[in-house]
Amino acid sequence: MESINLYKQIASHPQYNYCDETNSFNSVSYQSVAGNNYYIELRIVKEIVVRAEIGIGYKYKFINQLKFFSIKTKELLDSIEFHNQIYSRDFLIDQSAISLSKALLSNKNNDKAINRKETISQVFHIVNTSFNTDQKSIAANINIGQLVA
Repeated sequence: MESINLYKQIASHPQYNYCDETNSFNSVSYQSVAGNNYYIELRIVKEIVVRAEIGIGYKYKFINQLKFFSIKTKELLDSIEFHNQIYSRDFLIDQSAISLSKALLSNKNNDKAINRKETISQVFHIVNTSFNTDQKSIAANINIGQLVA
């Protein structure tokens, strides 16, 4: 099967648009049964999609959930739930780095001993760089088979 460009796949999805302000691919806002508004922010860190569910309050934006998916396998790598956590890009970066570091350190397929301190530092650097690099260009350089919604 011919590989397709991740950016073209997301950009052509009717529910997602690129947002310069957040440097993410954002879904169309939807309203819950309780009347709260939510939307999804997608970002790419190496070969992982970081999916943040954001709630829009009367005064603040809130982070309700973070999920991490492998682009290659489409597998859910981790999911974190939050309660009353005010939205902050720095908080998203920190939580993403922590979660991805834990996943890497707990990977039983690693043949070599991993230096915990170096790993966390390197993962934080990768996540921070990805969040601060134009997500359109990152997505445009990733080819995948078929993106499963």
